[in-house]
Amino acid sequence: MVRNVPGKEKENLFMKKRNLTTIILAVAMIAVLGIGGIMAYFTDYEEVTNSFTYGQVELELTEPNWDEDLAQQVVPNETFAKDPTIKNIGVNDMFVFVEVVVPYENIITANLDGTRKAAADTELFFYDLNGNWTELTQNAVDKNGNAYPVIDPQSKTVTHLYVFGTQVKSTAVKYGESVTPFTEVTAANAIESQGLENKAVDMLVKAYAIQSENLVTSGNGITNPYEVWEVFVNQGVTVDQD
Repeated sequence: MVRNVPGKEKENLFMKKRNLTTIILAVAMIAVLGIGGIMAYFTDYEEVTNSFTYGQVELELTEPNWDEDLAQQVVPNETFAKDPTIKNIGVNDMFVFVEVVVPYENIITANLDGTRKAAADTELFFYDLNGNWTELTQNAVDKNGNAYPVIDPQSKTVTHLYVFGTQVKSTAVKYGESVTPFTEVTAANAIESQGLENKAVDMLVKAYAIQSENLVTSGNGITNPYEVWEVFVNQGVTVDQD
C-alpha cells in the first residue's frame, strides 16, 4: 500500500537525497584529486656549458733604428733613420692604420742645384712609403669630419693617414707579424735665416688597429680601408688625441 507523504516530508526527503548526492560527488572529486596527486610523469633534464674566451686586438709601436742624438742637429736635405714598426702582439688578426703628423712652415726651399723656389707652406720632413702601404685621402675623415690630409694652421701640422693594404682592400696583420710604413725621413731643403735654426719641431706617429675578422656592416664583411676606417672612427676611439 502506497502511503501519501505529506508535503513537508516530501521536502525533507528531497533535501536528504540532494545532500546525499552532494556528498557522493564530493567524495568522488576527492578521490579523483587523490589519484591525480599521486600520479607521476616521466621527465628528464640535461644541460651543457661551453666556455668561450674573448680574443684580443693589441699592437706594439716601436722605432728600432731611431737615434735621438742624430735628430738634434738636422741639416737641410739630411736623411736619417725613422722606422715606426707596428707589431701584432694580440691574439686576433687586425687591420692597421697609421697617422703621421708632420710640421710645416711657410718657407723658401732650394732645388738640388741651389736655385730657390718661391715661399710656400712646406712640410719639414718627407719620406717614401714601403710596399703594401697606401695613403688614404678625401674619402677618409677624422673624428671631426676633416678629410685627410688634415691641415691644422694653429699647430702648423699636416696629418696623413695610411693603411696597410691598397686603396680598395686592407691587408690583415697576423699575430707576431710586424709592418713598417717607412724606414727613413729626409729634412726639407730649406735655405738659411728663416727661423728654423735651433728650433725644435716634432713629428708624431700614431698607430691604430681594429679586428679584421667578422668586421661587418649591414651583414656584410668589409675590407675596404675607407669603410674600415669609418667603423674605427665611429666606435669612438681616441683618434687624433695625443
